[in-house]
Amino acid sequence: MSKLKVGDKLVVVSGMGCIFKTGEEFTISKTKVGKGWSDYFYETEDGWVVDASGSEIVLNNLNVVLEKVKKPRLSRAKLTEIVDDMAERLAALEEQVAELSQIQPTGSDLTRQMLANGAESVECYVDDNSDKEAIKDAMICKITDIDEDGWFRANTGCPWRYAVPVNSEGANK
Repeated sequence: MSKLKVGDKLVVVSGMGCIFKTGEEFTISKTKVGKGWSDYFYETEDGWVVDASGSEIVLNNLNVVLEKVKKPRLSRAKLTEIVDDMAERLAALEEQVAELSQIQPTGSDLTRQMLANGAESVECYVDDNSDKEAIKDAMICKITDIDEDGWFRANTGCPWRYAVPVNSEGANK
């Protein structure tokens, strides 16, 4: 006895060559067709009755033997090829990450990094519009903190949206 479920695919393996060709496929669309029928009777999308109650799966009692289509399995060589390809891609991504981590932040991002790395304060050009405006306006403040909204705080308590270090060594430890 063989339990099948809706969606299972079956393939003809022998019998009735004039009606069904070997390799022809059927898909189970219903289970328990007909009142009082066994749990092992099914209906295909084309309306054929499949009997899976015996040792073989047969179609419409026509001596047509079916078997469940097995999902294709990858060969060891194919799996090895896939794993090797993924390893190459991972190595390339790791190289890109290493390159990106080497990029030195600038402007307000540099100030954030300096404070995150322990600087007590950073002398910065400040502005509320942009890093470019901060440098152009040349207003200098000592930045000591970043608040929960991402605004820079000067030692005077004044908030600024942008804070560009006067120079990369502008941190006071």
